[in-house]
Amino acid sequence: MKFLTKNDNRLSNFELLRIFAMFLIVLHHCTVHGIFSYWSANVSVSDFINNIVCFFLSSGGKIGVMLFLLLTGYFSCQQNFKLRKWLDVYLKMLFFSVLIFALWFFISPDEAKAALKYSVRPLTRNAYWFTSSWLALYALSPLLNRMLHKFSQRTVRYILIFGLIFLFVLPTFGMNIAKYSKLFRFYYLVHFIYLYLLGASIRLEQVKFSKKYLLLLSLSIFCFVFAMLSSEFFLWGKEINLWDFFAYTELYTLYSLSASLWLFYLFKDLKIKSSFVNWTASSMFSVYLLHDNTLIRPFLWHTLLAMDRAMSSSFFIVWIFIVSASVFALCIVIDKLLSLIYRPLLDFLENAISKIKPLRRWF
Repeated sequence: MKFLTKNDNRLSNFELLRIFAMFLIVLHHCTVHGIFSYWSANVSVSDFINNIVCFFLSSGGKIGVMLFLLLTGYFSCQQNFKLRKWLDVYLKMLFFSVLIFALWFFISPDEAKAALKYSVRPLTRNAYWFTSSWLALYALSPLLNRMLHKFSQRTVRYILIFGLIFLFVLPTFGMNIAKYSKLFRFYYLVHFIYLYLLGASIRLEQVKFSKKYLLLLSLSIFCFVFAMLSSEFFLWGKEINLWDFFAYTELYTLYSLSASLWLFYLFKDLKIKSSFVNWTASSMFSVYLLHDNTLIRPFLWHTLLAMDRAMSSSFFIVWIFIVSASVFALCIVIDKLLSLIYRPLLDFLENAISKIKPLRRWF
């Protein structure tokens, strides 16, 4: 069965990685926005297991973000900046944001009014933090590409090593200097730039990693955190706050970096060709825009699905995957239906902008 023609030239192994990365992000949002809770001193063993699962599933969101950034660097390093691509992301974000706001105005006018500034100005109000940072990153990509091609391999490696130490190694051990400095407003963008350079350097063969050692490092950190949580629970029986350990799975730690690099290499070496995979992957950005909208988020995870009450269920592990997969699939279906409306609209706007003489060269 033929699902698409426009994206058939895309590499299905990387498109499958996009799908996997977005599913990790949905799982992350399900746990962090829907379930994540603090332990009490009297939790049972089953509650302990559920909390552990919830904790490590929450780390998937940052791994998914890193995978998207590695992919951006990997492919954009050998491409010219395209204003059409930048506009496509921005206009799609604006379309979904305004559409959901208009819908919510009939469901809950008070909530819609409170979210007005985030809905009509999603970029400047940082309604979608990842998209805002990505748009800034892509605007900087010509400069980053020039730097990569101009600098020597040794210089690029020194930059990556320096960034690794200050952006990942030190924060893993609690010394996250940038987060508590005046650079905080650019905190995510700095990490985005680093991961872009890392993905590009892999494509340009300026750096190379061993899948075996990346996997060993990821498993070692995983086991270390698991051992600490288990000792707190079984040996001392203290009241445990999972947020005390959350830093080990954040965007700025070795665990997230090593795991994302291992997954990147794992999918990079796959040899597959699938129109269905490519067709599905084309909706991944919309999945993010739909399920993590500021208005949709509390309604979805708490009002509709009541995920905050799922932690005590004996079917918690199965249930969280069923719910996340259902949300994931539903967002894809909604996107495919809405694309009949927004795709022609976005094409019209982009074509109109492309006729502006000073901007033609970027299209």
